[in-house]
Amino acid sequence: MIDTILEKLNKIEEEHDVKIIYGCESGSRGWGFPSIDSDYDVRFVYLRTKNSYLTIDEKPDFIEYPVDDILDINGWDIKKVLLHIKKSNGSILEWFSSPIVYMEKGNFKSIVNEAIPEYFMKAHTMYHYFHLGFKKFNESLSEDKIKIKTLFYILRPIFCLIWIEKNNSMPPMEFIKVVNDSNISSEIKSFLDELILVKARVNESFKIDKNRVLWNFINEKINYYETYLENIGKDSITSYDRLNEIFINILNEEYNGI
Repeated sequence: MIDTILEKLNKIEEEHDVKIIYGCESGSRGWGFPSIDSDYDVRFVYLRTKNSYLTIDEKPDFIEYPVDDILDINGWDIKKVLLHIKKSNGSILEWFSSPIVYMEKGNFKSIVNEAIPEYFMKAHTMYHYFHLGFKKFNESLSEDKIKIKTLFYILRPIFCLIWIEKNNSMPPMEFIKVVNDSNISSEIKSFLDELILVKARVNESFKIDKNRVLWNFINEKINYYETYLENIGKDSITSYDRLNEIFINILNEEYNGI
């Protein structure tokens, strides 16, 4: 499948006259809990031509393709990516901790990872994860059984919230890392380990009974972080300096000066 993904990325470069400088896995495969029918969620960062950055009219800043059963692939222009890093966009920040990198040209990933702590905003990113988990939690309240995929879509944001509260930093993408960093009971940890093994053997529509201990834990954390975020306030970062430096340096390197 990696060859297919690389072939697609190379074709995108030709079709859109861009240079992809980073491509990674952003979904359940990167989180570490794929199902047997999980698709590949490929995200990439690209550079446009020199002239497209020098003209006054705005150019498209993303490339998107229809999702099929195997591949969900889209990418953002480098400028759009850097602007969302300034906003501490959790989804974009995750790209740069992905354990599955399909394509990388130069050292863009390492440069961005050096800058992320400067632009990480605790409250902003916690709101992002809370809303991801809370939405799925609410959707499943009336059900006796729950899709195993949905359960992970509740659990992962909760453990990301726990990580951020504890470490005041962007959580790693891999689910097991944020779980291992948390202070949970051995009973819940054992159940989560088994749940990952089960998910790897079934399809994404597979349902399980709600484990009482785990569901109590989820309820407790949802209620806790709902109150926590009401009192945390807001944060903001105004400086573009570091990101402007990254942007200009990459363009200068690519085009031998701009």
